[in-house]
Amino acid sequence: MSRHVVGEYLLEGTLEARSPVAIGSGEPGAGVDSTCVRDGNDRLIVPGTALAGLLRQRFGDDAAPFGSQAVASHLFIDDAVCDDATPVVEFRDGVGIDRRTGAAADTVLYAHEVVARGSTFTLRIRLEAVASPTAVHGESPVSGVGLSKDEAKAWIMAIAGHLATPQSVGRGTSTGLGSLELTNASLRWIGMADRGSLLAFLKDGYQNPAKAQLDLAEAREATLGALGGTGGPRIRVVIPWRAKSPLLVSVGANGLADRVPQTSVRDGRAGVAGVAARKATTSLVIPGRSWKGVLRTRAERIVRTLIEQDAPEDFLAQMSQDLGPVQRLFGRTPLRANGQAKAQPGQAGALRVHEVYSPEVKGWRELMTKLAAFGEHDDSLDRSRAKGAQTAAVNALLKGKPLILSQNVAISRWTGGAEDGKLFATVAAGPWFGRGDKPGEATWDPLVLELDVSRLGATDDERRSALMLLVFVLRDLAEGWIGIGFGTTRGFGEIEATLGDITISNADQAAPGLPASFSVTQVFASPDWAAPMVAAWNAECEAVRHRADSANESAQGGDR
Repeated sequence: MSRHVVGEYLLEGTLEARSPVAIGSGEPGAGVDSTCVRDGNDRLIVPGTALAGLLRQRFGDDAAPFGSQAVASHLFIDDAVCDDATPVVEFRDGVGIDRRTGAAADTVLYAHEVVARGSTFTLRIRLEAVASPTAVHGESPVSGVGLSKDEAKAWIMAIAGHLATPQSVGRGTSTGLGSLELTNASLRWIGMADRGSLLAFLKDGYQNPAKAQLDLAEAREATLGALGGTGGPRIRVVIPWRAKSPLLVSVGANGLADRVPQTSVRDGRAGVAGVAARKATTSLVIPGRSWKGVLRTRAERIVRTLIEQDAPEDFLAQMSQDLGPVQRLFGRTPLRANGQAKAQPGQAGALRVHEVYSPEVKGWRELMTKLAAFGEHDDSLDRSRAKGAQTAAVNALLKGKPLILSQNVAISRWTGGAEDGKLFATVAAGPWFGRGDKPGEATWDPLVLELDVSRLGATDDERRSALMLLVFVLRDLAEGWIGIGFGTTRGFGEIEATLGDITISNADQAAPGLPASFSVTQVFASPDWAAPMVAAWNAECEAVRHRADSANESAQGGDR
């Protein structure tokens, strides 16, 4: 079988990272478990396979452009290469928290590279059109083996419209990573139907005809119903919050301070060749994984308290324990039980947590230089004097700034004096930073959660139960019961919110029986209105308790 290609549409544009992007190469690097994927020229890329998978997820495996086992694809997606010759690469690390001890879980430490938000990648997608969308394969006609020119244009516009809305790709997408959006797009038709157009193409390649700028707003609004696809409704939760104490989501440091805040640049395109450089500003960042971890821990505590079940001793068993709505909200890890040849598959959760950024921290590079300047001295007295002078210099630099330097030492329980070798220092954001107490003052970004309703549950009651659990967690956060980052048992990381300011947008009635938008306060202030959610929650807690009791009885019977 052969197909008569009459031409192709060429979509070109820029994929801009709206959040850091982590597409792992599977190879470890210096201090990280996984580096970002690069091509043979050591350029950072978003692989064409990742973009193809993103489009297949949206439009379905059976969509005409993707081909099949019998017919090769008509869609060609190049690797999207980073435009910056020296891109900004950052690091994200984390650790699992044992639910029984509250300390770091054994062997659950990880670190990986991310490409900074604001970085851009060049997108290039081609879609062939054929003379006839039906051809003969063997003895039988095969339909759907090609697209007419009009069909190809409709599809390439649909693809452009989909990519023009921020899409998630790579790892960590449920924790705010991997958001890419198509901008500055163009579309052109390359004819190959006759000898003249084919010779022109062979001579000029993709230089002619000229590009036609694509109206992405129009592409977004294009009706995709006739093209099929899967796109579930979403609920959006916005939580304005503020710090009550010093805040530190930290990374390790060498020099005068042992821990400093994790930061991220506002724009990773400062060195794009041929483009006017934009000033890269530095902000503190609270990664989505940190938010998701503390929210999940609180949700698990609520459910375990109600069903009167302790957390298992093993960390992976803790994460996969049957806790009903917890797994639907936050996901479940793959589980390999004793004697099983294969692990039970994991489950993606409905909740996506965005990263949260502070206002710009001015003078960050100068501060880091001064903190790193402290070195070792042979004489202990000289070392003490040098450290004192350096501390004074750093404190002078921090005067009037949002950060504070804290010197700490462990106290010997035997002598009552300073414990030898137990001195440490931290740099943290002051509680006044980013609160917005003064008119026009910049604030921390609000915490934004997105819920994929299709993953909240198979029935209305399951969805209502999961939403009720989330509402309980949000109330605890607003009341200051949930801390974030370093030292939450030592006066750090206390946060709060105003319950009435937490809004839940339920556009297009994504969750049946709830209004288009409501605040968390309404749930508790209107018992009759919230009755279906409360009833579904109570019923599921009883079901989870029953399953847990039955499992415990079976285990005890097996032990006997």
